Amino acid sequence: MSFKIGSKALKVVSAEAGSARLVAVKGAKSGALVAEARKRKATLEPGLTIHKAPVISSVPASVGAPGSLTVSGKELADVGSWRLGAATLTLDPSAKASASKVTLLVPAEASGSATLVATAHGREFASKKEVTVVRAPTLTAIAVRPAKSGSEGVVIGEHLTTKTTLKVGGKAAKVRSVEGERMTFTLAGAPPKGVAAAVAKTGSFSGAPLEFDGDAAGYRFAASRLAGLLSAPPSDYSLAAVRLDLEQSEALLGGVNEARALAGSSAGEIQGRGLRLAEDLGRMLVAEQALCASMAKGKAKAGENTALGEALRATHRRASELVGAIEALWTGLPSGGAAERGAARG
Repeated sequence: MSFKIGSKALKVVSAEAGSARLVAVKGAKSGALVAEARKRKATLEPGLTIHKAPVISSVPASVGAPGSLTVSGKELADVGSWRLGAATLTLDPSAKASASKVTLLVPAEASGSATLVATAHGREFASKKEVTVVRAPTLTAIAVRPAKSGSEGVVIGEHLTTKTTLKVGGKAAKVRSVEGERMTFTLAGAPPKGVAAAVAKTGSFSGAPLEFDGDAAGYRFAASRLAGLLSAPPSDYSLAAVRLDLEQSEALLGGVNEARALAGSSAGEIQGRGLRLAEDLGRMLVAEQALCASMAKGKAKAGENTALGEALRATHRRASELVGAIEALWTGLPSGGAAERGAARG
């Protein structure tokens, strides 16, 4: 028995009394299916629909995760789903897609090396070459403070390696150490002013930029923003950022204790230090609200909630320490300085 669609003969892979497996040859088009045996014919209407098989002709040798992957080939518009290893890839909505080129989003959980697999019309089509996933560094917190020479700082993130480079406010930072999720660095010159961004890069793959207040003196937020943040805590104030703010606050408390030990401190100096303590107290209140807002119901969130709760207790203790330090500074005002007391009270 032979089979044809139009003038094109179909290849018979297997044939039994009740079924046959056929392969559409190149150039076959949709149409009525004609079967012939012993000069007798039978026609199936409306016939078969022939889809051109997708062809993946070009994929990159490596890709960042999270990141994007550009694929070249043919009939790519007919692909219903994409897979790289165990990870499902989706079309990048910001990139133009066509039958010959598509851009796919690679999720953060992608890993290893595998062929890219396209599924279309119930069949899978794989790339000839494998794609290796490189974990792009992701930053979750940063602290930049003035130093004796330039600036120094810390970033917290994932997939940081000794080959990871860092830019802060558009300037290349000198990486001093990488220990797990923590990277320390120095920066030539003063910290950037206003809102700035930090970007980590491993090889040719960059993570998403992390914005911070460059003039916050080592904290996540500048003092000028605290009033607004107290009424509307930011959703991107992460647990790691809270922990870095606690570190900076510890350094501030140490400086206050040293100042209290100095004889003859002026009311103006005490007032200035008291103001910084009050600003720090405001930061702890913002942190507490953000931590509470991050907690979620459910047993699956128990581990995350425990870490948030520990940080919440730490910020609460720090707030109490700050109140105590402010009271101690207040009692340290020079006796008889009524005018200076009034200025400090203001």
